[in-house]
Amino acid sequence: MTVATQDVVEESFGFADEDLAGLCDRLSEEGVDVQSLLTELAGIDPDRLMRRYRAMTIRKQSIAEQAAEERSRLDAWVQAKTQGLDRQLEFLGGQLVTAARELAKRTHGKVKKLDTPWGHVQLRKQPASLVVEDAEKALGALTDEQFIRVTRSIDKAALKKAMLAGEVGDIPGVTLEQPDEDKATISPDVPKVKADADAPRPTDK
Repeated sequence: MTVATQDVVEESFGFADEDLAGLCDRLSEEGVDVQSLLTELAGIDPDRLMRRYRAMTIRKQSIAEQAAEERSRLDAWVQAKTQGLDRQLEFLGGQLVTAARELAKRTHGKVKKLDTPWGHVQLRKQPASLVVEDAEKALGALTDEQFIRVTRSIDKAALKKAMLAGEVGDIPGVTLEQPDEDKATISPDVPKVKADADAPRPTDK
């Protein structure tokens, strides 16, 4: 019995039967649509299917909400534990950079690396950066096209509307795809579920 066949049997009948699954394997090898056959044999009960779908959705939602609460609690714990360290690291880092700059100044820029037995500070020249405060004003002042970049793109929404209305014919490289079937949206009646209060929580050690 293949895993795929077992899944089909469990989905259609709610249980896994070795003999039935073996028969399904043989039928599948002969080209029979096993999924359609089992669905027809089991009968489609929308209430039962939606009830199971709803129950699984509620369980998934509960797990997701519990995980969100745990992440929020752990984020707060990490922030509380590290905010003091961050301030100290910022202060000590500033002192180390100052020492490295003083060393570079004393050596007229020849030494840009401060070495210690526990690590080092490296100074590197930073490249210039261009800051455009007012793009419209700058574009009005620039006359050389080599400094101006023009970007062209297809307005897909407008083009699709025109093609659907017959206002535009075939365009090379463009295909208007019309789905054969309506899009299905499953909306189980799921109440808001709070995370399980009895779920294990990480401990602060």
